[in-house]
Amino acid sequence: ERLLRARVLSVPRDADALVALGDIVAQKGALGEATALFHRAVALAPGAHSVRLHLSELHARQAHYPMALSLLRQVPPEHRRSFDMRAREAALLGQVGRRDEEIDLYRELAAEQPKNPHLWLTLGTALNYAGRRDEAVEALRRAIRLQPTFGEPWWSLANLKSFRFDKRDIAAMESALRGELRPIDALHFHFALGRAFEGRGEHEKCFEHYSAGNRLRASSLTPAQMFVTTFIDAQIATFTPALLDHYN
Repeated sequence: ERLLRARVLSVPRDADALVALGDIVAQKGALGEATALFHRAVALAPGAHSVRLHLSELHARQAHYPMALSLLRQVPPEHRRSFDMRAREAALLGQVGRRDEEIDLYRELAAEQPKNPHLWLTLGTALNYAGRRDEAVEALRRAIRLQPTFGEPWWSLANLKSFRFDKRDIAAMESALRGELRPIDALHFHFALGRAFEGRGEHEKCFEHYSAGNRLRASSLTPAQMFVTTFIDAQIATFTPALLDHYN
């Protein structure tokens, strides 16, 4: 890094040095500085499409979605025809609220990889955000048929407004939980079942599954991610039954 900084100071138009330095500072988490360095590099080498794509990704990591999409679309079409590039473009279209374009692109990708459950999940999510509930259900159901042990589509169904699981759905989720699942899939199944039983008024079963899901979630958290615990403990200590009774 010291050598590259010295190089950039002495030869400020060295695009390769700017990119190399940008990579290093990005790895250290200094995304703002890395972004500025990559912008300088792109200005010096406008035909460096790989650099522009990397810059687009840097902006996306900072939630600068309009800029990320703009940079991506400045790359000639022949350089962004790959599946991954079109998937990235579809995701950015969704982030800026261009839902119809997002959905059209995801449908195009799904036609190419019809057995990809993650793709059908993403399409279902996009359709839900666009208010196309029936189509969303169809896409999520397809993800489930392709991979019945994939928990996230079940949880996405649970989050659809006015959607209700039937008995066959509940039986399928309970059956999946009895098998071998990744912890993240088991977590989604538990939360989906919690929502299912909540909708049926079976509150004891509902909270059994919510508790099981939360135990799985807690087991995956690092100490740095547990900062909210102190805040919640303070609330519990403050809002005692005596205090609440006083205001009732």
